Amino acid sequence: MRRVDFIKPVFLACLLGGILTAQTTVPQDQIPTDAPKTVVKKIRAMYSEDPKARLDAVISLMKMGPKAAAAVPFLIGILADNAKVEVRIGNDSVYVTATGQPGLSAVKALAAIGTDSFQPTLEALDSKEQIVRLRAVEVLGELKDRRAIKKLVELLRGDDVEIHKAVIMALETITGEKRGEDPTSWESFIY
Repeated sequence: MRRVDFIKPVFLACLLGGILTAQTTVPQDQIPTDAPKTVVKKIRAMYSEDPKARLDAVISLMKMGPKAAAAVPFLIGILADNAKVEVRIGNDSVYVTATGQPGLSAVKALAAIGTDSFQPTLEALDSKEQIVRLRAVEVLGELKDRRAIKKLVELLRGDDVEIHKAVIMALETITGEKRGEDPTSWESFIY
């Protein structure tokens, strides 16, 4: 009986630890050994339990742009990371404090990487997690790649209102047109 009482709190702690720590979901053994060392270092930092370390890693990868292409699967894997991190922007005498999130910054990093992030991001639209789908839609909008239109229009046929809002914004960004929520109004853009 005591063993069961002990296992419950341990199980709960492990479960909560998994929820509260939102490192990238890609297994560490998939980190490419042939990627630039600076990219590998930042990918490894995305496994940190410290959300600031994860955020810093994602921002560094964003600054690398296309040179960080090897990090794309790991950035997709961290899209759901909603940890809020207070960051100071500026120097010691003049600065502002802002809140950052590794997952939101991953959107910007994937967009900065460019075309190498397109296909994996398109595949992320099939995620079971709404937050991953929402952020993938945002990335595709920022990439402005017309190849995404067909898949985005398919998402408009679903029931998720939040996804619809994000898809419409992405379609408007990609096409430069405003056509609303009706999927048929966007079909002329599908090749």
